[in-house]
Amino acid sequence: MTVEWELDHIFLALDPRSEEGTELIRRGLEPSYRRDHPGQGTQNLCFCFDNAYLELLWTRDKAELAANALARSKLPERMAWPGKGVCPFGIAIRPVSGRDDLPELPFKSWAYRPSYLPQGTAIQVATMSDDARLPFLFHVPGSKPPAEWPDGLAGTRQLATGLVRIVAIRLHLSCAPVAAMAKVQKSLPWFGVNWKAPEPMLDIVMQDGSGKLKRMPLPFAPPVEG
Repeated sequence: MTVEWELDHIFLALDPRSEEGTELIRRGLEPSYRRDHPGQGTQNLCFCFDNAYLELLWTRDKAELAANALARSKLPERMAWPGKGVCPFGIAIRPVSGRDDLPELPFKSWAYRPSYLPQGTAIQVATMSDDARLPFLFHVPGSKPPAEWPDGLAGTRQLATGLVRIVAIRLHLSCAPVAAMAKVQKSLPWFGVNWKAPEPMLDIVMQDGSGKLKRMPLPFAPPVEG
């Protein structure tokens, strides 16, 4: 099977009171950068690897978030997900490195045009992500692996820990299987789904320079409620 899409990044929507960022740092990961999302009402903290990055995402302005087009894909609900049967994970894909053309997306999508993107470009968001029980799936235009970023935002990535790449992710969901996800899984061999979890969870498989694998679950602890 020809692999056309690779992982660009993962996000976890969380309460800003959570300790996820602190725990990631305690476990040895190096923060790369923080950013506001104007017009979207969110902020983030990102941890870059050579090929992809992990984004922690939280609400900066509730009114701005509620008025944003991403309300269609239940981003406000995802940001306040504990105990509500909502998936707090986002998965962004990009064409495999070195490919010049844009292959067919493995999901039907709609165009999201935030002000922080260059004019004329759009993030393609999966229509199936209108269902908040499913992950927030999307394609980021023009994205490259962090190791190839020219702006220095990726910093030293995770070189200090020896962790090089995110090689696989497995998503655990607490809803019945959805047919549209079958095409996604077939197109993304590095992405697995378990439909029988009591609460949403994500296993991230990372690889170090010697090829040894390390598994990290998210979230680390029961989410903050209220």
